[in-house]
Amino acid sequence: MRNLAASRLVGLGLAVGVTACTTVRPVQPAEYIPKYYPDVVWVTYADSNSEVLIDGPAIYGDTLRGTRQGGADSVAIPLGEVRSVRARTPDHTKTALLVGATVAGSVASIYFLWASKAGSNTAGVSCGVDPDGRPYMSC
Repeated sequence: MRNLAASRLVGLGLAVGVTACTTVRPVQPAEYIPKYYPDVVWVTYADSNSEVLIDGPAIYGDTLRGTRQGGADSVAIPLGEVRSVRARTPDHTKTALLVGATVAGSVASIYFLWASKAGSNTAGVSCGVDPDGRPYMSC
C-alpha cells in the first residue's frame, strides 16, 4: 500500500514536471515544424474558426500534412487556409520555477529531518536546574 502511494506521488511529480516546462503558444508553422518536429499542433482554419489537432505534423511545400488526432485520417491543409497554428513550446520561466520549488522543498525537508533528529541538545551548556532538581530544557 505504501509503495503504491509512493509510485502515484512519483508519477504525479513526473507529470507535473513534464507539463510545467512547456506552454502552448502560436508558432510560424513553416519555420517551427521542420525545426522542432512537434508531436501535435493545434490548427485553426481561416474561414471557419474551427480547430483541429494534427498528430505528426510536417510541412511539404506550402502544405501542412499529418493525421487528425484520434483517428487515422490523413490531413493536408494549405498554409493559406490556416489562421493560426499553436504548438507546445519550452517555457523557461516555468522550468526555473519548478527547479526552484524542488530545491526549496528538498532543503526544507532535509532541514526538518535534521532538526527532528537533533533533539534538545544544548551542546554542553548548563542551563541549571529547577527547584525540584530537574535540568532546564532550554536557557
